Amino acid sequence: FEQDADSVRVSLSGSDGTEESVETSWLVGCDGGHSTVRKLLGLELVGGAGETWMLADAPVTTDLPPDTIYWAHTGGQALMMVPYAREGHWRLLDTAPVGRDTDPRPVEERLTEKLSAGLGRRVRVGESEWTSVFTFQQRMVQRMREGRVLVAGDAAHVHSPASGQGMNTGIQEAYNLGWKLAMVERGHAGPELLDTYGEERVPIGRALLGSTRAATFLVQLKNMLASVALPVVFTAVRHVTPLRRAIQRKVLGGMSGLRIGYGDSSLTTLDTFHHVPGTAVLSKAAVMSGAEPTPAPGPGERVTKAPVHDPDDPGCAGLRAELRDPRWSLLLAAGGTGPGDVPA
Repeated sequence: FEQDADSVRVSLSGSDGTEESVETSWLVGCDGGHSTVRKLLGLELVGGAGETWMLADAPVTTDLPPDTIYWAHTGGQALMMVPYAREGHWRLLDTAPVGRDTDPRPVEERLTEKLSAGLGRRVRVGESEWTSVFTFQQRMVQRMREGRVLVAGDAAHVHSPASGQGMNTGIQEAYNLGWKLAMVERGHAGPELLDTYGEERVPIGRALLGSTRAATFLVQLKNMLASVALPVVFTAVRHVTPLRRAIQRKVLGGMSGLRIGYGDSSLTTLDTFHHVPGTAVLSKAAVMSGAEPTPAPGPGERVTKAPVHDPDDPGCAGLRAELRDPRWSLLLAAGGTGPGDVPA
């Protein structure tokens, strides 16, 4: 492709040898970890290489309840079992897959042996519906835009699948960029708005690599000390309900993306406000008067708190529908005040 101040001219080559030329206002590379767009832009993936893992989707016969993720350690490797909504089916992860050149047995037989040994009970893995062996990396770009060309998703960051964040992160970036491109293309904002895309998303990618690196380390612990100590730790976690719930909230809160915010973005203005995360935004006058903050989202945070919690309440349903609409929304709080202490 070539670009100038007004457009991008793209040459496309099909798998059947056909070629096509396209002229467009913007080009977004969502073309995966081997992104051609990223390479042509000269954006370097900074980071390091990972290890080879195997994923498999298969029916599993076990007496374990399908209400949690199971981690199995055999001393030299680790495996995980993640339950599916489909009864009896699991996503299986082997952090040290053995190739057919060293073990000619079927994948299902090898997984049955490893999981049974690691879990200390008989497990039988049925015929797998899908398997994938891959070597992952922990790399990301330092910027996501060059003129009228941008990258998103795996084209901007490749990482371990340990916490299942790849698809979610790509969707977040598409949503973050989509409304900004629309604003600029329609003349409602200048092109500098697009700079906030990388400003907001590069730190998220950096944090993502950190969390997946930590998750990878925990998943693939291979030393003998881990095989002795970790079962004790996990047993304690399973039996101490408050501890288990606290860990689940922390881990699942991060994996779900519900903690992502853009409080430091240049689009988030706090010029006349004092804000404590997780509390209401108070004006300077309210702070001086000693007003107590109440739970409410602040600028750059998710709208997660509302006085209506009944899913069947028309107000709750209306708020959910409004927040799903990609257009701008102005939310007014009953009895609230805005800048200058005037009614909001």
